[in-house]
Amino acid sequence: MSDELLVRLAQLRQQTAAMQTLLRAAEAAMPRQAAGSDASGTVQVTSGPDGLPVSFRVGNDWQRRLQPEALGAAVLAAFQASVGQRMVAWSDKLATDGWQNQLDQLKAASSTTGPAPTPGNRLPDIGTPRPLDVVAEDALKAFDRLESFDPGTGGATVTGTDRSGRLTLTLSPAGLVSCTADARWTADQTATRLMNALGEALQTARAALEEQQRTPRADPLAGVDSVLAETLALLNNPDRLLD
Repeated sequence: MSDELLVRLAQLRQQTAAMQTLLRAAEAAMPRQAAGSDASGTVQVTSGPDGLPVSFRVGNDWQRRLQPEALGAAVLAAFQASVGQRMVAWSDKLATDGWQNQLDQLKAASSTTGPAPTPGNRLPDIGTPRPLDVVAEDALKAFDRLESFDPGTGGATVTGTDRSGRLTLTLSPAGLVSCTADARWTADQTATRLMNALGEALQTARAALEEQQRTPRADPLAGVDSVLAETLALLNNPDRLLD
């Protein structure tokens, strides 16, 4: 086994472990909540750490500022604004922490070596590792996916309604998809009643989403863990490199 091959394997081990660190740092930097308003400033929505709405606020003078049929669009616009605010805050935090610089440095690294993962990052038992060229290819693919990392994922939608059945929210695992409300019913509602109705619809939609999502979501780092485990197995078993 050549010294050059050992150096390349050490690089692969370091880069794969560094990918884990960067991914977890990016997830940890995401703000837990953010608020946004529609263009009129009448409706405010706060989104939470899972990207779903947490609460709604409707201005007491909403009837003077919005047409009843425009309420649903205003709720959706306010939610989208909250998501935008959260992403801006996330981007600023990553920039402050130097995340992009770390990613650029990791991509540019070619000959440095680094420490092994800490005991706290337990790796799966993968048994006999696959051939080196296969492991290396999977590691490079995982490395490329890091640049397009996005913690939000889509999925099937669910709906929730208030007790009157006149207001409906549609959610996906990634966030609020739509809000619809009967215009004639909406016209007679106070701000407090509208907020209560939105809260009721959100509660039932969340319950439906939780029921749909009983199967745990795939860990975006699972593939990285596996590749790192195989890399370490190859490093610890030089005879496999001669197969």
